[in-house]
Amino acid sequence: MSDESGPFEGRHAVYLAHQAVQQHVAGLVIRYGVTLDGPEVEWTHSDLEPSLPAYSVRVSTGGHELLLRADEWVGRTDEVEARMFGWLLAHIDLATAKLQTNPKRLAPEWLQAWHQVHPDG
Repeated sequence: MSDESGPFEGRHAVYLAHQAVQQHVAGLVIRYGVTLDGPEVEWTHSDLEPSLPAYSVRVSTGGHELLLRADEWVGRTDEVEARMFGWLLAHIDLATAKLQTNPKRLAPEWLQAWHQVHPDG
């Protein structure tokens, strides 16, 4: 049996984590956008933005930034979405957000968060 902890395997694990982090971030931001018309949320990654650390994703809103480094998420990328969702809830003023007009596309997690701020909505 071969040792799978060599340099190639380590880099490959970080690369795969980077891809997974991007997918989680993109999905959550897209679901936010199709559900709520609220404060802008932007994201980018190191493949597009050379000033970022290698294999990282930056999420920003309202002058705040979250940097997700893939090497910190190897083996636990399933936790990224919950971490980022909590961070976004802490940095987005949902009181200023409005529901999008297409009720068939509303994401449950964002709809629930919005209803907590707008109980009569």
